[in-house]
Amino acid sequence: MNLMHRLLDKPRTLTARRWLFQIHLWVGIFVGLYAIAIGVSGSVLVFREEIVDARTSAHHHVPAPPDATRASPDQWLAAVRQATGHKGPLSMRLPVSSTDAVEVTYYARNSGHAVFVNPYTSQIMAHVVTASPVLRWLDTLHSNFFLGRTGRLLNGIGALLLLALAITGIFIWWPGRRLWRRRLTIDFKGRWKRINWDLHHAIGFWGLAGFTILCITGAWFTWPQFYRQTVARYFPVTAQALSKVESQPDAPRASLAQLIRAADDAFPGKPVWNIFLPGPPTDMVRINKLGEGNPPHRTATTILLNPYSAKVIRVESYANKTTGDKILGWIGPLHTGNFAGLGVKIFYSILGLTMPTLFITGFIMWWQRVVRPRWRTTKPAPEKETVTAVA
Repeated sequence: MNLMHRLLDKPRTLTARRWLFQIHLWVGIFVGLYAIAIGVSGSVLVFREEIVDARTSAHHHVPAPPDATRASPDQWLAAVRQATGHKGPLSMRLPVSSTDAVEVTYYARNSGHAVFVNPYTSQIMAHVVTASPVLRWLDTLHSNFFLGRTGRLLNGIGALLLLALAITGIFIWWPGRRLWRRRLTIDFKGRWKRINWDLHHAIGFWGLAGFTILCITGAWFTWPQFYRQTVARYFPVTAQALSKVESQPDAPRASLAQLIRAADDAFPGKPVWNIFLPGPPTDMVRINKLGEGNPPHRTATTILLNPYSAKVIRVESYANKTTGDKILGWIGPLHTGNFAGLGVKIFYSILGLTMPTLFITGFIMWWQRVVRPRWRTTKPAPEKETVTAVA
């Protein structure tokens, strides 16, 4: 029997498969709790935007007075600064339609804040903490396990270990040409052990592609520079230009009206969608203009400006992005599912739950096949049986 025949029809006879099985088993046991934590938290965080929108949806719109004119963006900013006392960086989303409120978001006291402003009167309509304590707890758990940069490193290592599980799992899954179709389905009429077996193998197969994407894109948050260098070897990537300006402590900062006017002159034809005002004196102002497609912010054009002179430093247009830039730009959305509407997010949420499901079903198989039989053989005999044996 040659190697190809054994691989196609009798894979269990291969020594390499036995070694892969041991790797799969012990890596799975080692990262089991990690898989549960990262899978469950990720399945909830997929709907982060929907959860935040549910908390703030009542403040998104205002009645448009007839023949009313909007206040200036500088008046909106002054109202927010005065009401909140926040002097640091913030993001301002400008109204697109006549009934849209101005939404200003910033981060303070370990929480995200959203302030809604009436665009006509500059009055503060609402001040909302965007994420509930539960959502913030899940976000920190999913990002770094409450360990800061050390946790982020461990998270990247965990993603690679889960990827190793996926790779070894597909080789172990292959039962041979005669039985492979059986591994694709679940027989719910069988005994619970058989159902558990089918669940592990069927979910592992159908979720393999999505599971692999989550692992690869998840490690990007730990080693983004490595990913950038890897992509740059095969596709052109725009060099990361310096995004700092010379600090001018005594110089006043340009008004929002000046910044918007400069952005319109540099890239006319599209409305300003968002303005990010930095905190550090050397950081640039970022103005985003809506692009085409859905969601429109995926193809937005970014204009970087000097915060003191309102001079345009750089225009980052989606049309001018290289293939490498677009690949790097897709890594984040591919991990979060934030690129094609609610249906994709529901799929990602289910996909995240495959991680704890695979660990639980795999652990049950290991316990029933290995641990329980050994535990029974090492269990001391009852006292009555022992006395009888001695007699």
